Formats: sequence, structure tokens, C-alpha cells
Amino acid sequence: RAGYSSDADLEKIARYLHNAKRPLLYVGDGIWKSGAETLATNLAEHFGMNVVSTFGDLRGVSIKHPLHCGRMENSIASIDPDVILSVGVRHSGAGTLEDYRIFSNVKNIIALGSDVENFKNLPGLDLAVLADERRVLEQLNELISSESTSQRYKDRRDDALKRAELLRRQRRNDAQTFDSEYPVVGPISLLDSMDNALEEIGGGLITIEQFAVPLDCVRSTNDISRNIYIKPAGGSEGYGIGAAIGAKLAAPNKPVIGLVGDGSLYYADSGLWTAAHHNIPVMYIIPNNRAYGIVANAFGLAEGEMKQSGEYAGVVLDGIDPAKIAEGFGVESMTVEDESALNDAITRGLSVTEKEGRPFLLNVNVPLGLPKGGKASKPFRFHKP
Repeated sequence: RAGYSSDADLEKIARYLHNAKRPLLYVGDGIWKSGAETLATNLAEHFGMNVVSTFGDLRGVSIKHPLHCGRMENSIASIDPDVILSVGVRHSGAGTLEDYRIFSNVKNIIALGSDVENFKNLPGLDLAVLADERRVLEQLNELISSESTSQRYKDRRDDALKRAELLRRQRRNDAQTFDSEYPVVGPISLLDSMDNALEEIGGGLITIEQFAVPLDCVRSTNDISRNIYIKPAGGSEGYGIGAAIGAKLAAPNKPVIGLVGDGSLYYADSGLWTAAHHNIPVMYIIPNNRAYGIVANAFGLAEGEMKQSGEYAGVVLDGIDPAKIAEGFGVESMTVEDESALNDAITRGLSVTEKEGRPFLLNVNVPLGLPKGGKASKPFRFHKP
């Protein structure tokens, strides 16, 4: 097991953060796995550091914290940090020129982690500390506990808060701007309604296997968020239904919402039978974009025939009703197409799970999950002669 950091390394880290103009805390799953979420958050607040995370981590520092700027690769250019402290991160770089380019303006990079994987693919490391994340963050917090928060840190914190709020506002506006030929619920409206409903009853767990609702767009909060967003460790199809069941079995006294895409549901819908048969009170929310959105967007990025014609074949999932599938397995369900009905539907679902002890599925129609301007190609139909 990794242990503590040396005093010399601790002093180097503190000195780097003290002298920085725009320090950045880059967080990964090593933080929450070591139970160091509060310690990492305290460090960011003390030094006025913006926070970014990997694609899969929403917990090291809560994605709802007002200093959080979302995913590193989407935010680093706007933050333009001069010092980066990477904690418990397995960076996804692959040695390309772009990996080096995004760090080109960074003067100092420090990596802290309990495994050598935490130091790979980070170009130009100035300091690598092989130690337990929680133990080192405890040491750092103790080191700065006697240090009064200087005006330098306050100004830095105010600037960092402004940067984070601007980036979050831009992401929310982009996600909520869409065209639709039929009534749908905006992704941000769904995200806010779900998050607020859970917070109002004391907070809960949200397991995630979907891409229609961008989680780094959730509204920030100035108090401690009681909701925990849990993403899978890697790419998956069919993880989401079982993940919510597992989370509920592990935390029976917490409300659990499984945020599962329609395509992911169809990979593992038999798990609904498990929830119904064993009376596992989880609430599934299906952001139904009637498509394998991630596959459709990959086709769009390929710049091939689908992109040129605007017609996407084999990725649109129309004519399937998640609510009917749920009812077939014995799970009560509702469908929402209008934002005005969304809050009442979520309240109903949480009442079924938390008061009646039964699973519930809410099918929410969101914008079609195709690249901008895309439409479904004419489907193949077999006709009798």
C-alpha cells in the first residue's frame, strides 16, 4: 500500500500552489476511492483553484462545486493554468502532439497517486509523488491549516469562480439549444428537475449510462451537495440497469436513480424483471433520444456518406416504447413529453420507490440523438410480393 509523502515533497507542492497565478486541481477516481473528497475540496477552496476531472469522474470534487469546470480536455484552454496538481488521475493521453499542446502553457505539473499509472501520459512532470491520496491530502491540509488566507488567494478564488461559472453557463446554453419536430423535454430541464428532486429529500445516488444529458452541466451549489453521480469505469452497453440495482443493495437507505439511455436499456432490459421480482426500489429515468447517439456521432465524425447526406442508417431506435417494456416486466412507468409535467412525474416516481418500496421507470422524450441537422434514413422494410 502506498504511504505518506515526504516533508520535502509536501513543501514543494505547497510552494508551487502558493506561487501560482492560475493553479488547477485535476482530479480522478483515486480521490473518492481513498475517501478524500472533502480534503481535495478544502484544498481547492483554500488556494482558489479551478477543478477539472477525467471523463469518468464526477466525485473527486463534486461536479456541482462552483469551482468545478468539467472535463479537463474541454476546459483547460479557457483556464490557461500555470500550475497543475493532478491527484489520483489516470490521464487518457496517448502521446500525440495534441496531448503536449494542451499542456504547452503550463509551467509546473505535479502528479500525486497511489500507483504508477497516475504518472503515465502526463507530459513534462516536475514532481511525481507515489503515495496514498488521502494521506497526502491530509498532510497538505494540516500544513496549510495555520496559514491565513491571503488577499492573493481571495482574488484568485474570485477569478476561478467566475471562470467556472462562465464555462458552466456556456455548456448549459449549448445543451438546451436544439430543434425538434415534436414535443420533447430539454436535457438541462431534465437534469435540473432530477437533481433538485433528490436534493429536496436529502440527496441520493445517481448511476449513469447515457450521453443525452450532459452531467457537467448540472447547476453548481454553494453548500454541500448531497447527490453523488456515479459513472462506469469505462465504455459500456447494458451496465446501467444493473448498476442502479447494485447501488441500492449497497446503500439501502439512500434513494437511487438509474439514469440510463434508451439504447443502453435495450441491452439489459431483463434487469427490470430483477428489480420487480425482488422489490428493489430504484427509479429509472430514461432520457429517450430514440437513437444510439454515441454511435451516430461517431459516424458524423467519420466525415463519410452519412455526414455528407445527413441521413443516418441503423442508429435510430424509433417505434420502441421503454414504458411498455417496463410494464411487461412488472415495473410501473410513465412517459413525459412536456416539461410542464416533468416535476410531478419525478415526484411520483420517488414516491413509489421511497414510500411504496417498488421500482419505477420514467421515460422522458428528449431531442433526437443525431448530429446537428441529421435525420433517420428510410428504414428497410420487407414487403411480401
